Amino acid sequence: MNFTTIFIIGFSVFAIAALIYIQKTKLTDTSWKQIVRSKISGLDNSSIGLESKIIQADKLLEFTLKKHFNNDQNLGVLLKKYPNAFEKHELNDIWQAHKLRNGLAHDIHFAASNQDKQTAANTLIRFCKKFSR
Repeated sequence: MNFTTIFIIGFSVFAIAALIYIQKTKLTDTSWKQIVRSKISGLDNSSIGLESKIIQADKLLEFTLKKHFNNDQNLGVLLKKYPNAFEKHELNDIWQAHKLRNGLAHDIHFAASNQDKQTAANTLIRFCKKFSR
């Protein structure tokens, strides 16, 4: 075999491997987005309380951003690492919702109004939708 033949075979193998990788990535991309959309639908149609809804939506947003940014960090780290993915007011809204979630999850004396809880749940779900399109 001469150099040209070896080069053509090598390039062909590389191209096939690249196409396979791209197809697997697309399937994975589609599947996590389907999971998020399904979970959002479940939250939207659920009769669970606001506190549970906030905790579930916060977990779902963390999952969504991990997949979107291909980064396995927690939600707080992701928000700090990718602030340019959000408008400033959006980032502030997410932080407020996440802080409310943390209060619910970790502080036995935490209290928030139903309006604040509903706003937090809506915010978290809105950004799950935005990043899973």
